[in-house]
Amino acid sequence: MSALVSRSRILPPSSSCQRSLATAVAVMTVAFAVGCGSEPDGPELLLEQSQVKMEQALYVDALKALNEYVELRPDDAVGYYERARVRERLNEFDRALTDYKLAIEKQPDMVEAHNNRAALLARMDRYEEAAEGFSQAIELNPGDALAYRNRGLALHDMGRFDEAIADFERAIELEGSSVQAWFQHANASLDAGKLEQAVESYTQVLELDETHAQALHNRAETYDRMGREDLAAADRKRMDELELSMGPPDPHGMVEPPESDTDAEATAEGEVPADKAGEETESEPSTSDAPAADDAPADDTEE
Repeated sequence: MSALVSRSRILPPSSSCQRSLATAVAVMTVAFAVGCGSEPDGPELLLEQSQVKMEQALYVDALKALNEYVELRPDDAVGYYERARVRERLNEFDRALTDYKLAIEKQPDMVEAHNNRAALLARMDRYEEAAEGFSQAIELNPGDALAYRNRGLALHDMGRFDEAIADFERAIELEGSSVQAWFQHANASLDAGKLEQAVESYTQVLELDETHAQALHNRAETYDRMGREDLAAADRKRMDELELSMGPPDPHGMVEPPESDTDAEATAEGEVPADKAGEETESEPSTSDAPAADDAPADDTEE
């Protein structure tokens, strides 16, 4: 499963260097470096210190530095934005939302703040508000494929599959060979009951990344639903080969087979199906790749 993705650092307005956008594939983070080689001082030093503390997972110390920065620069959107990111790490979600809102008020065109606020709303299961936030990010930057993918994930979780599929298709147009966009498109197609389309998209994922175990698993499940047991068996054989060479796959993003009549009856009576007995209960994201901020602590988890 791929989670909804948030964005990380941005430059303080006082910096003389130009923003430089770099996409980190492993964490899908849009990062902005602070400074251009010169030593920061004054409020900028506090901002730099907060980043160091963030990287060291010393979030309380990072928050302290950012509180001082905001006190010195109360009109600087960057301070509120960075503090919101720290507060997400501390699971202070309501305060983080407030800081993202303040950042947007100070700088309405800060796409990063719109995206991260929406991502956080999605983590809090407030999908309608999240979709609206991503729409605002898209209005500010219509060429932002990430915002389309993130909105698609929120729409998927609301059961608005056709709209989600349209967003993923737009992201594919913008990104081209994006494994995540194709995988998300496939999952939304599967949940919409568009099995042939789902197979085509999972196949596209595997053409881009032949070791994508989740796509193999989900395509096998889709073949089962289509009555193509031979093709499903072939995909599962390939999964077994991958597990031998690469280890067990990440289970997130894998769809489950439909519940059998026996299991459904047992569940209705409060019993645990035999194949689930002994498992600890936990919340699992849906096949829509339930959103979770990428640069926040991962539930597993883009986005």
